[in-house]
Amino acid sequence: MGTGSNFPGQMHGAHCRASERLRHQWCADIGNTYDNTYALPLVSKQYGCTVQTLGWDTTSSIAGGQRGTIKTVTDGNGNTTTLSNWKRGIPQTIQYPATLEFPSGATQSAQVNDAGWITRATDENGYSTGYGYDAMGRLASITYPGGDSTAWHGTSQVFEQVNAAEYGIPAGHWRQTVATGNGRKVTYFDALWRPLLVREYDTAHQAATQRFQRFAYDHEGRVTFAAYPASVHDSNTGTHTRYDALGRVVQVQQDSELSPALLTTRTEYLSGFKTRVTDPKGNQTTSSYMVWDTPVTDFPVHIAHPGGAHTHIQRDIFGKPTRIRRSNSANPDAGTGINRSYSYNAQQLLCRSVEPETGTTLMGYDGAGNLKWSASGLTGTPACELHGNSPAVAARRVSRSYDARNRLSQLSFPDGRGNQSRRYTPDGLPATITTHNSHGGNTVTNSYSHNKRRLLVQETTTADASSPWTLGYGYNANGHLNSHSHPAGLTAHYTLNALGQVTQIIAQDGSSVNVASNISYFPNGAVKGFTYGNRLRSHGGNTQYLYDHSGQLRWQRDEQAGQRIRHIYLGNRLIAEHRKPIGSNTISIEYLHSDAQGSPIAKTNSSKTVAFPVKHTFQK
Repeated sequence: MGTGSNFPGQMHGAHCRASERLRHQWCADIGNTYDNTYALPLVSKQYGCTVQTLGWDTTSSIAGGQRGTIKTVTDGNGNTTTLSNWKRGIPQTIQYPATLEFPSGATQSAQVNDAGWITRATDENGYSTGYGYDAMGRLASITYPGGDSTAWHGTSQVFEQVNAAEYGIPAGHWRQTVATGNGRKVTYFDALWRPLLVREYDTAHQAATQRFQRFAYDHEGRVTFAAYPASVHDSNTGTHTRYDALGRVVQVQQDSELSPALLTTRTEYLSGFKTRVTDPKGNQTTSSYMVWDTPVTDFPVHIAHPGGAHTHIQRDIFGKPTRIRRSNSANPDAGTGINRSYSYNAQQLLCRSVEPETGTTLMGYDGAGNLKWSASGLTGTPACELHGNSPAVAARRVSRSYDARNRLSQLSFPDGRGNQSRRYTPDGLPATITTHNSHGGNTVTNSYSHNKRRLLVQETTTADASSPWTLGYGYNANGHLNSHSHPAGLTAHYTLNALGQVTQIIAQDGSSVNVASNISYFPNGAVKGFTYGNRLRSHGGNTQYLYDHSGQLRWQRDEQAGQRIRHIYLGNRLIAEHRKPIGSNTISIEYLHSDAQGSPIAKTNSSKTVAFPVKHTFQK
């Protein structure tokens, strides 16, 4: 990086990358203007555009404790947020710029104690959440807003040393207990404060809800084993990870019900900074990367997939993709393939994309980097535009407006169909979305209400002057959804355990109907079983699934449909299904066909007759 001072008070920075192949030096233009007296940063720019402007308190008395703190932050659109009443490096008052919903500007506040810990935070609605700490400054309690539709349980956290062995962990270890109502999450740590075991349960139903997850580490603190959630603390089934001398993952093994039981994925690091990943079925994926001074895998340029498919990604000097090509050739310009191209403006923001489904899309931005307009379905490859005012672009331009807090407020289409206006609560949650399906008419309004924990409690849809359709949501003291009301008057009530899992469903529409009860769960959270409201547990309706070593569906038996289905893959792509009625040896085969884009286009049977044509049409 090079820097230079153009004149007193201004520093201009340039992050540069030199490319021998291109024989050019490309620089990320970053400039900062500083206060001449205090050397405080004032204006930050990137590629010629102002990102933010800072205002500082340079006049208050030193004894007041505010001198040298940030007073204002102004974005690229000129919207200013004011910070004040700083304590221990934290602003206790934040005032946002004026918006339609809050003409004076919404305000957030906090209470900070002398240790610099936030003890209370009050949002823009005036709803306060309290925080308590232990003697070491660790979070110990959370108190949610009072006076709400629900009296919320608080959350407590206790971090303590235990002088007795627990679950095979020697005495002297540390334990954290997080409690909300009857819900518990207990984490047991080793001497380096790495979690060895996580235990969750409902204190009222401990035997039915208790689940564990165990972890192990190597000498560098890397996870070498992560158990699947289990009902016992010493489970040995899970994910096993090995590393090389440089700390890179070279092997991941997962326990399974298959044979062999360990599903192994290997990663090799090849010369030329390439990686080759071999999945449990032996399929190999080789990736090449664009790398400058740091060996990272964030910028792949070529991916060789199983089955002969290739993805080629051309990038500019900053790593942004300029073309993505999917083809059947290792040569980026050969074979049969599909191209997608991308262009960027002077501020390095995406301004044009060309894709086979939607044609060309142009985009423009406002001073804060918000997407201001876009136009899709353009023909050819027109140049990027600043405002999108050329006739061809204006005819298809979708315009967007934002409020002073950079939230989308208006969305406008050329024909007026789908135009939207959006309003927000003081803290930025959606309050109303009004959609016009013609110029000024056919209006649909969606409105939303939230409780003091900002959980959605009601959403209403109203079309013109018609009666509103309302969905309602209720919550228990732990903050878990426990009721759901529908427009026709039906309400579903959920009985929950303290982990938030539904154990019974009762539908109420004048009278109460037991829909399902005795719902139980596996340790990983999947439903294990339940009893229908008519008290049936099962009746000839078993469906079985078998998966291969890569987790792809290999075989299924559906007794209700009377079918056994075998799935055939080429690499990782489904190409055929063998169907065999239960109790019969007659086999029918269906082949699945896709186009160059990977989209399904047809199914054919063993006689090569098209059994199910599929056509995807994209409107530009």
